[in-house]
Amino acid sequence: MLEIPPMVGTGCIIFSQYYNSVKWLAEQLMDDLPGERIAVYAGSGKSSI
Repeated sequence: MLEIPPMVGTGCIIFSQYYNSVKWLAEQLMDDLPGERIAVYAGSGKSSI
């Protein structure tokens, strides 16, 4: 299980040049942090919450 870092209480923005990398990371975070809102902004047509 992932250790929940203190930044979770205030939020965190992660930038990536590659959509596939950030999509994979978002999926991992959703599995490890159920109940936390994970959003991906990737421009028109690929963004999601």
